[in-house]
Parts: sequence; C-alpha cells; structure tokens
Amino acid sequence: MAAPEAAREPCTAQESPRPPRPLRALASESEVLLADEPTGNLDRRNSEAVIAAIVAAARSGRAVIVATHDMSFRDAADVVVDLAEVRDVART
Repeated sequence: MAAPEAAREPCTAQESPRPPRPLRALASESEVLLADEPTGNLDRRNSEAVIAAIVAAARSGRAVIVATHDMSFRDAADVVVDLAEVRDVART
C-alpha cells in the first residue's frame, strides 16, 4: 500500500509526517489486511520492518493478503500464489 505522490501529505519543519500507509493500515483493528506493494517505495531496513509487522499481524490471527514483487515476502509467507504460475496452468 505504498502511498502515491498525490496521497502523501506534506509536513512543515514544526510537525512530523504521517506514518507510511502500511503502518497506518497495521494499526487498524480490522480482521483482514490487504496490502498492495507495501514495501514498494521503502529502503531495505524499512521494508524488513514492514514485512515483520505484516507477519506479526498474520500470526495474531488476521487474514493477510499481499500483492508484491518483493521476493522477501515469499520467504515470510505461509501460502504463496504466484500469478505467473497460475496463468501458465490456466493456459494448458
């Protein structure tokens, strides 16, 4: 859920910026978390922190669905559905 440029809120020197959208979504108490490219615009350190938080949300009982190109999620996930593989199976 990387924030598009237009959705980011500017901040002044006196105020701190709002947390990135992936962290705001994790703070909600919904039972389902949908994340579209949550690490797309993050550096490695912040990506790892977001992945760890999403994994913790899943382990706490929330249903988590992540759409991403970040292969780090593959190692962290319980179930992986690779859409390229699904598309190849559908063609046969």
